Amino acid sequence: MNSKTILAFINLIAALVFLSRANGAEPASSPEQLRSRVEMAFKTKDTNAFAALFNSNGMSDETKTQIPMMASMIFKSKVTNVVVQPVPANFQNAFIRNGITYTFNLPVTGVIALQYGAAQLQTSVVGGGQVTLPYGKGPDGYYLVLQGKKTSDQSNPSHPDKMINILVTASGWKTPPLLSVDYAYFGGANEIKSHSVHQGIISENFWGRSVEYCNVKTTGASGTTRLRIKANGVDVFDSGEVDVEKTKEIHFDANQSKSH
Repeated sequence: MNSKTILAFINLIAALVFLSRANGAEPASSPEQLRSRVEMAFKTKDTNAFAALFNSNGMSDETKTQIPMMASMIFKSKVTNVVVQPVPANFQNAFIRNGITYTFNLPVTGVIALQYGAAQLQTSVVGGGQVTLPYGKGPDGYYLVLQGKKTSDQSNPSHPDKMINILVTASGWKTPPLLSVDYAYFGGANEIKSHSVHQGIISENFWGRSVEYCNVKTTGASGTTRLRIKANGVDVFDSGEVDVEKTKEIHFDANQSKSH
């Protein structure tokens, strides 16, 4: 290899290093820098740039494949604001899927909240909501993290977990109503209870065998509220549009559903 070839090679490597740094290949040095990179990925709808923000150490191949799918789903909504928030009070650091316990591959120190207008997700919805992305600090910087690290392996294929979605929406409101949802589901061998409050829309996603109950309360004067529960994309329950002037609560009970 002659001197000109060597020099060209060095220049190429230097250019690649510069480009990788310009594109955020190095870890974020602060939560604010991570927030900025998340915001840019959503503005440009760059799935690769979004995936590069995650810490992949200890992450299963299955979890890695979920990142582009998650990005493409969230990219469909119009994010109006990206902010750094503290870890929520009811935050779960681990979950059990098919008997296997998964935890985050870095200690979670906060979340990046993607705030959007609910009308961007469903035209009949008034109000807004947010999706939270947990992040943690590694030895070299800040990363987004997923629950993809196995900490125990007691797989039970006879009781496979499903991807469950609980969606509460509000329609026909001049002012977005305050929605609260209480629910319980089986994750692994445990019953897990959760509570969430948002204005205009609530969307909860988690792995579990089944939803045991789900109760929705609406605070507002007039309009309709709807509760939908899906497991692996299949409807488990759909309340339809419920007029809050007649009832401000929607109830789902798995035992009652089985008896019908």
